[in-house]
Amino acid sequence: TPLKDENGTDIYEGDVLEIECNRTVPHAGTYKTKEIVKSIWEFAQVYRFHWVRVKVLGNIHQNPDLIPNV
Repeated sequence: TPLKDENGTDIYEGDVLEIECNRTVPHAGTYKTKEIVKSIWEFAQVYRFHWVRVKVLGNIHQNPDLIPNV
């Protein structure tokens, strides 16, 4: 995968990421969120221009406790 987090860890589908992004509204600052990567291509298209910081926390197969409650 060509996508890596802040520590150089490869990002794969099923990974749970902690993401800090720039808001799309000017002067609105940044926000933090957790995301599950469902599609590498889609994830890259949505976040690549807005990332400030990305960290892999684990994946949904080995760490089901990381799946956010919806």
